[in-house]
Amino acid sequence: MPERQAVKKPLFPIKIFKLSYPKTKIEAFTDGTYLWNKEKYTVIAGLNLLYDNFKEKDISNLDSKSFTTGAYVQHTWDVSENIKLENGLRIDNVNYSNPNF
Repeated sequence: MPERQAVKKPLFPIKIFKLSYPKTKIEAFTDGTYLWNKEKYTVIAGLNLLYDNFKEKDISNLDSKSFTTGAYVQHTWDVSENIKLENGLRIDNVNYSNPNF
């Protein structure tokens, strides 16, 4: 007769709660880049946009909205077969709003 083994219960069981309250979330992201590729160097420049809007109803007002725009440029220089130098610059403009702060 096979020996029975005890089944161990997890010390901290994972519980998943189903949240069902009225909410809406809208997100958008876009990015555009331009590439200049030459024999000894490469330059990448671009712009991006990120939008996030979260609204809750019938709960304490936790609505939040963020809107971020950014611009960047990156330069890679092939000094030799074994040496590559990279540098870059990025600028972001971040707007965040929440009625609580």
